[in-house]
Amino acid sequence: MYDKNYVDDCINKTAKLILMHSNIIKLDYDDPFMKIDFIEKLIKLIDYEIIYLDCDLLYTGYNKSGISDYHKNVIILQPTTESIIDCIKYIALQITKKKCLVIIDSLNNFSNLFCVDPGIRITTSIMLFASLAKISESNVLFSSKIESEDINSFVLSVVGTYVIKPEKLFNVTLKSEFKKTQ
Repeated sequence: MYDKNYVDDCINKTAKLILMHSNIIKLDYDDPFMKIDFIEKLIKLIDYEIIYLDCDLLYTGYNKSGISDYHKNVIILQPTTESIIDCIKYIALQITKKKCLVIIDSLNNFSNLFCVDPGIRITTSIMLFASLAKISESNVLFSSKIESEDINSFVLSVVGTYVIKPEKLFNVTLKSEFKKTQ
Protein backbone atom coordinates (compact mmCIF):
# COMPACT_ATOMS: atom_id res chain seq x y z
CA MET A 1 0.00 0.00 0.00
CA TYR A 2 1.50 3.34 1.04
CA ASP A 3 3.03 5.07 4.04
CA LYS A 4 0.23 7.08 5.65
CA ASN A 5 2.70 9.28 7.55
CA TYR A 6 4.39 10.19 4.28
CA VAL A 7 1.04 11.21 2.73
CA ASP A 8 0.12 13.24 5.85
CA ASP A 9 3.48 15.00 5.79
CA CYS A 10 3.20 15.77 2.06
CA ILE A 11 -0.26 17.26 2.47
CA ASN A 12 0.65 19.37 5.48
CA LYS A 13 3.73 20.76 3.73
CA THR A 14 2.21 21.42 0.32
CA ALA A 15 -1.54 22.02 0.63
CA LYS A 16 -1.38 25.65 1.69
CA LEU A 17 1.31 26.43 -0.87
CA ILE A 18 -0.73 24.79 -3.61
CA LEU A 19 -3.86 26.73 -2.73
CA MET A 20 -1.99 30.04 -2.38
CA HIS A 21 0.02 29.87 -5.59
CA SER A 22 -2.19 28.21 -8.14
CA ASN A 23 -5.84 28.39 -8.94
CA ILE A 24 -5.70 25.15 -10.95
CA ILE A 25 -4.32 21.89 -9.60
CA LYS A 26 -3.98 18.53 -11.34
CA LEU A 27 -3.86 15.52 -9.06
CA ASP A 28 -2.49 12.40 -10.73
CA TYR A 29 -2.83 9.11 -8.90
CA ASP A 30 -2.42 5.41 -9.46
CA ASP A 31 -4.18 4.29 -6.27
CA PRO A 32 -7.76 5.57 -5.83
CA PHE A 33 -7.64 4.97 -2.07
CA MET A 34 -4.53 7.12 -1.73
CA LYS A 35 -6.30 9.80 -3.80
CA ILE A 36 -9.30 9.84 -1.46
CA ASP A 37 -7.01 9.94 1.57
CA PHE A 38 -5.16 12.93 0.09
CA ILE A 39 -8.37 14.76 -0.78
CA GLU A 40 -9.89 14.03 2.64
CA LYS A 41 -6.86 15.54 4.39
CA LEU A 42 -6.90 18.53 2.05
CA ILE A 43 -10.59 19.12 2.81
CA LYS A 44 -9.83 19.17 6.55
CA LEU A 45 -7.43 22.09 6.00
CA ILE A 46 -9.99 24.25 4.20
CA ASP A 47 -12.54 26.37 6.02
CA TYR A 48 -14.36 27.75 2.97
CA GLU A 49 -16.88 26.07 0.68
CA ILE A 50 -15.85 23.01 -1.33
CA ILE A 51 -17.84 21.82 -4.32
CA TYR A 52 -17.03 18.18 -4.98
CA LEU A 53 -18.04 16.90 -8.42
CA ASP A 54 -17.90 13.18 -7.64
CA CYS A 55 -17.83 11.49 -11.03
CA ASP A 56 -16.52 8.16 -9.79
CA LEU A 57 -18.70 8.13 -6.61
CA LEU A 58 -15.80 6.85 -4.48
CA TYR A 59 -15.83 9.88 -2.16
CA THR A 60 -19.61 9.66 -1.86
CA GLY A 61 -19.33 5.99 -0.90
CA TYR A 62 -16.67 6.75 1.70
CA ASN A 63 -18.77 9.60 3.05
CA LYS A 64 -22.03 7.66 3.27
CA SER A 65 -20.38 4.60 4.84
CA GLY A 66 -18.63 6.73 7.48
CA ILE A 67 -15.12 5.83 6.31
CA SER A 68 -14.46 9.51 5.67
CA ASP A 69 -15.70 12.31 7.87
CA TYR A 70 -18.70 14.46 7.04
CA HIS A 71 -17.73 18.08 6.41
CA LYS A 72 -20.44 20.73 6.46
CA ASN A 73 -18.49 22.94 4.03
CA VAL A 74 -18.54 20.24 1.30
CA ILE A 75 -21.29 20.15 -1.31
CA ILE A 76 -21.20 16.83 -3.16
CA LEU A 77 -22.57 16.77 -6.70
CA GLN A 78 -23.11 13.40 -8.40
CA PRO A 79 -23.46 14.19 -12.08
CA THR A 80 -25.17 12.02 -14.66
CA THR A 81 -25.28 12.46 -18.42
CA GLU A 82 -28.61 14.25 -17.88
CA SER A 83 -27.42 16.55 -15.09
CA ILE A 84 -23.81 17.37 -16.04
CA ILE A 85 -24.66 20.68 -17.75
CA ASP A 86 -26.68 21.81 -14.70
CA CYS A 87 -23.75 20.84 -12.45
CA ILE A 88 -21.34 22.88 -14.59
CA LYS A 89 -23.70 25.89 -14.49
CA TYR A 90 -24.05 25.59 -10.69
CA ILE A 91 -20.28 25.41 -10.19
CA ALA A 92 -19.67 28.36 -12.53
CA LEU A 93 -22.21 30.47 -10.64
CA GLN A 94 -20.79 29.56 -7.22
CA ILE A 95 -17.20 30.31 -8.27
CA THR A 96 -18.15 33.83 -9.33
CA LYS A 97 -19.98 34.54 -6.05
CA LYS A 98 -17.44 33.43 -3.43
CA LYS A 99 -14.11 31.76 -2.78
CA CYS A 100 -14.38 28.00 -3.00
CA LEU A 101 -12.47 24.89 -3.94
CA VAL A 102 -13.91 22.90 -6.82
CA ILE A 103 -12.85 19.25 -6.98
CA ILE A 104 -13.51 17.32 -10.18
CA ASP A 105 -12.97 13.66 -9.36
CA SER A 106 -12.00 12.21 -11.75
CA LEU A 107 -11.42 13.32 -15.33
CA ASN A 108 -11.47 9.68 -16.41
CA ASN A 109 -15.12 9.39 -15.35
CA PHE A 110 -15.99 13.03 -16.11
CA SER A 111 -15.32 12.22 -19.77
CA ASN A 112 -17.94 9.44 -19.69
CA LEU A 113 -20.66 12.00 -18.97
CA PHE A 114 -20.34 13.61 -22.39
CA CYS A 115 -21.73 11.81 -25.41
CA VAL A 116 -20.19 14.18 -27.98
CA ASP A 117 -16.60 15.49 -28.05
CA PRO A 118 -15.65 14.64 -24.43
CA GLY A 119 -12.09 16.00 -24.79
CA ILE A 120 -13.34 19.39 -25.96
CA ARG A 121 -16.02 19.51 -23.26
CA ILE A 122 -13.53 18.60 -20.51
CA THR A 123 -11.00 21.18 -21.68
CA THR A 124 -13.71 23.83 -21.96
CA SER A 125 -15.04 23.06 -18.47
CA ILE A 126 -11.58 23.18 -16.88
CA MET A 127 -10.67 26.43 -18.63
CA LEU A 128 -14.04 27.98 -17.71
CA PHE A 129 -13.65 27.04 -14.05
CA ALA A 130 -10.01 28.22 -13.98
CA SER A 131 -10.95 31.58 -15.51
CA LEU A 132 -13.87 32.12 -13.15
CA ALA A 133 -11.79 31.00 -10.17
CA LYS A 134 -9.53 34.02 -10.65
CA ILE A 135 -12.49 36.32 -9.92
CA SER A 136 -13.03 35.01 -6.40
CA GLU A 137 -9.51 33.65 -5.75
CA SER A 138 -10.94 30.14 -5.84
CA ASN A 139 -9.14 26.93 -6.70
CA VAL A 140 -9.98 24.08 -9.07
CA LEU A 141 -8.53 20.64 -8.45
CA PHE A 142 -9.07 17.86 -10.94
CA SER A 143 -7.89 14.32 -10.50
CA SER A 144 -6.80 11.90 -13.16
CA LYS A 145 -5.83 8.26 -12.87
CA ILE A 146 -2.35 7.63 -14.22
CA GLU A 147 -2.84 5.32 -17.18
CA SER A 148 0.77 5.24 -18.34
CA GLU A 149 4.29 5.77 -17.05
CA ASP A 150 4.20 9.32 -18.44
CA ILE A 151 2.79 11.27 -15.49
CA ASN A 152 2.90 14.52 -17.48
CA SER A 153 0.58 13.15 -20.13
CA PHE A 154 -2.68 14.95 -20.71
CA VAL A 155 -4.18 12.14 -22.73
CA LEU A 156 -7.40 10.66 -21.46
CA SER A 157 -7.05 7.01 -22.35
CA VAL A 158 -10.79 6.47 -22.00
CA VAL A 159 -11.53 8.71 -24.99
CA GLY A 160 -8.05 8.81 -26.55
CA THR A 161 -7.91 12.59 -26.67
CA TYR A 162 -5.63 15.31 -25.37
CA VAL A 163 -6.72 17.78 -22.73
CA ILE A 164 -5.10 21.19 -23.01
CA LYS A 165 -2.54 21.88 -20.29
CA PRO A 166 -3.48 25.20 -18.67
CA GLU A 167 -0.93 27.86 -17.75
CA LYS A 168 0.10 28.04 -14.10
CA LEU A 169 -1.01 24.49 -13.46
CA PHE A 170 0.26 22.94 -10.25
CA ASN A 171 0.72 19.21 -10.69
CA VAL A 172 0.59 16.79 -7.73
CA THR A 173 1.40 13.14 -8.33
CA LEU A 174 0.49 10.40 -5.89
CA LYS A 175 2.23 7.25 -6.96
CA SER A 176 2.02 4.07 -4.96
CA GLU A 177 5.19 2.10 -4.43
CA PHE A 178 3.10 -1.06 -4.50
CA LYS A 179 3.38 -2.90 -7.81
CA LYS A 180 1.16 -5.79 -8.81
CA THR A 181 3.03 -8.89 -9.85
CA GLN A 182 1.59 -11.43 -12.19
